[in-house]
Amino acid sequence: MLDFFPRPLPDELLYSTTARYHILRGSLSHTPTRQVFAGSTTKAVNPLLPKNLKNISEMCGQGSPYTPKYFVENHTLLPFFRFFMEQDVYQKVEALCLGNTSFPIPTLMGWSRFKVPTFDGLKYCLKCVKEDSAEYGLPYWHRTHQLPQVYVCLKHEEPLCKHQYKNKQSDEVNFFLPTTSNGSDYAANINSDRQFDQHLNFGLLSQEVLFKANKLVGPDRLVGTYKIRLFEKNLLRGDNVNQKMLHLTFVQKYGASFLKDLSVDIPENAKNKSWLSKMFTKTEHNNHYVEYLLVGGLLYECLSDLLAQLVRQDNETVSATEKEVVIVKDRRKIIADDSEKTGMLLEYLMVNQHEEIESIASRFGIGRSTCSAYALGMGIVKREHNRERVLNENARIFDLLNRGMSSSDVAREAGVAIHRVIAISKMNGNISKVRFVNLRNKHRQLLLEARRTYPKATRSQLMTDGQYNAKSSYRWLSENDRGWLEKNLPTPVSAFCRR
Repeated sequence: MLDFFPRPLPDELLYSTTARYHILRGSLSHTPTRQVFAGSTTKAVNPLLPKNLKNISEMCGQGSPYTPKYFVENHTLLPFFRFFMEQDVYQKVEALCLGNTSFPIPTLMGWSRFKVPTFDGLKYCLKCVKEDSAEYGLPYWHRTHQLPQVYVCLKHEEPLCKHQYKNKQSDEVNFFLPTTSNGSDYAANINSDRQFDQHLNFGLLSQEVLFKANKLVGPDRLVGTYKIRLFEKNLLRGDNVNQKMLHLTFVQKYGASFLKDLSVDIPENAKNKSWLSKMFTKTEHNNHYVEYLLVGGLLYECLSDLLAQLVRQDNETVSATEKEVVIVKDRRKIIADDSEKTGMLLEYLMVNQHEEIESIASRFGIGRSTCSAYALGMGIVKREHNRERVLNENARIFDLLNRGMSSSDVAREAGVAIHRVIAISKMNGNISKVRFVNLRNKHRQLLLEARRTYPKATRSQLMTDGQYNAKSSYRWLSENDRGWLEKNLPTPVSAFCRR
């Protein structure tokens, strides 16, 4: 048990509190202090996400208010990273912070795969050092200063300085406090007022995530939510993002110099392969936290708008077995049961596939995004090369819904917008009916394509000859859609004519 331990100060890293303990105790060696901070004399100590907080909590004494959970929530950066983590990864990282293990947290969080540096030294503000020294007797490391790629003090609107906390010769982690003499000023990287304002705004957004975003979201759900916003801004048609306009808008908002400061610049000749395009085209989302924040800052006025949209998604639950959608809105439950209208919409979409979505939405008195979601659920797309991908996505959504998962979980798992999942689950209130419609759509398309490719093919050739790629479709349509098949087959040729 420790004879004393300093009271953690507002916005202070636990590493900083331990450094104050080291100085106040008058220790000449950093080894005993590492034993207190990390539970061992290991060199690998992470100031942002320390491990084995249970040890330091127990050493503070029984009845101490400093529980491991208190340290995690108030004096580490885990609340910031949590917003971008999947639940299984977060649970493992939290267990490492609270428990005693030698597994490195940065490895679990995948920091090594990022081109953007997550942590390369401790940062501090010269004015904060002077004010803290006057008020508390010692300066300390502020938690908000250590947010990834934040280079401006949000309180004084001054550039931050950097200090290496490791001994360069032995790579040991030592315990120091910021001073006014050490560090390299970041002001050299900020060359204009506009660039400084961009850094300041980004810092404010990061601070909002740290203090307000107290929930697990994860990259898959973030990208799905961003796609909804892109659709509302006319930057998304179907599942295709207008990459050219997105990149142009993104660079115009932030500026090339600011993006370069954050190591997330986008080369002009490689937009289709940039991290921004991969965020919306790759099935696995492995972007850096900074990149997700920048896209969020582009699409939303403030973080509160994004959080409000996530809350609305959480409040939407779908019950496919009861054939109804329950929407929680303004503390009232509205039960939407419009299966007859939905059935009419499906039939109309089937017959009028080439009509504009806006026109169909206006005809049925529904929103454009809702109508587009129904069309995607039916496998109806404007561009033929996207059809197979859309059908595969729909099939995955059906399977997940059949397992009894909620709409929000399905959207997160499948990486699609939640309104598309809700639309599919509402179709006639019957998922098997939706599957049938998609299969019918697919086989009709294959048969018509075979007829266009081989206009002289006879009925028997389409039915039996595999070279026309219509054999399986002919058989399925014969069993399930005979009326349509008869109308679209070649005219029968009698045996007398064939002679």
